[in-house]
Amino acid sequence: FHKKCLELRTCQEHLSIEHNKNNTNEHEQQQLRNLLQLSNEQLEQIHNNLQEKIIKNEQFEQTINELNSRNNLLETKLFETMTLIDLRNKTIIDYEQQIDKIKNDLLIKTNEILDKQSHIDQLEQNLINKTAEVANFSLC
Repeated sequence: FHKKCLELRTCQEHLSIEHNKNNTNEHEQQQLRNLLQLSNEQLEQIHNNLQEKIIKNEQFEQTINELNSRNNLLETKLFETMTLIDLRNKTIIDYEQQIDKIKNDLLIKTNEILDKQSHIDQLEQNLINKTAEVANFSLC
């Protein structure tokens, strides 16, 4: 009987140890489940954040593409405007050169006219002088 009691007590102790191990394992398992749940929630949150970032990134890329397109259009317009300005400047320079040539031609013509006027004035003076001489001879 004593042996059976001892065996029973040993079995009970062993059962108690196993029961404690089981409780410890269940507790650890619950902690792991909680940790897994928390990790899954964090992972889901990270996934959602990543999706938001991807969407924002796509929006930024679209904005960048639109800005690049506008920039290219502006560059094209600027180039066209600069080309037009260059052509107009060349036209203005051509007109200025023509005006300078016309001024030069007018100056030459003016000098020629002044020379001819001076010659006419000289001839006029000579005529006056000759007329005076003729008048003096006529009076004498």
